[in-house]
Amino acid sequence: MKDLTKTLQLLDLMKHSNVKPGLIVYTCLIQSCIRASQIDTAVKLFKEMQSSGIKPDAVTFATLIKGLINSNLFS
Repeated sequence: MKDLTKTLQLLDLMKHSNVKPGLIVYTCLIQSCIRASQIDTAVKLFKEMQSSGIKPDAVTFATLIKGLINSNLFS
């Protein structure tokens, strides 16, 4: 969980430094959240990614869907 917190802090630093995180960054963050059982945060990041104009790809969708299925939140 400590690593996830540091990773999310890095995302905030990127945003404050006007560095726009891309698809790969968001997908990796979503995957990290899922591995840490932080599904709500993963979904929040997915929505944030979309609202910033980044379109998810098949890997992003698969990552999120697998996480939701494994957490019994998607059936």
